[in-house]
Amino acid sequence: MNSHTIPDEVVFNFCTTILPDYRKIMKNLEKLDHDLSPHDFAMHLMELGREQVSEVADPSEQDVELMTGYIESLDHDNAEEAFFSAFAGGCMMGLVIINEVAREDFGRALRLIEDFAQKEFNRGPLSNQTSSAEKISNI
Repeated sequence: MNSHTIPDEVVFNFCTTILPDYRKIMKNLEKLDHDLSPHDFAMHLMELGREQVSEVADPSEQDVELMTGYIESLDHDNAEEAFFSAFAGGCMMGLVIINEVAREDFGRALRLIEDFAQKEFNRGPLSNQTSSAEKISNI
């Protein structure tokens, strides 16, 4: 374990903290009529989370590439899980941007966010499924 490794409990506490905000956002967005695909909606949630935490309106090219890869790798069969993972991943990216979390820890944090989302949205972890964060770790 290196000195940058973010503890599991910090990520789980982070997810627990932002879950009410996510639910409030989703409730407000239900009222809007939009034609976004699940992929585009997840990207919107990730951008929203990133911008709220970092207060940086425009993501860097590298961040857009990372977000796109992450969103494409999410399992959209469980929409709530995918949407929460996208929003929480964006919030975590915001913490990386403002140097509250080391960039080296981002991939691991995404895996922990996915674990939290699987438990929260009632889908047990699939032992033979590669996590979305592992799929994009080379980006």
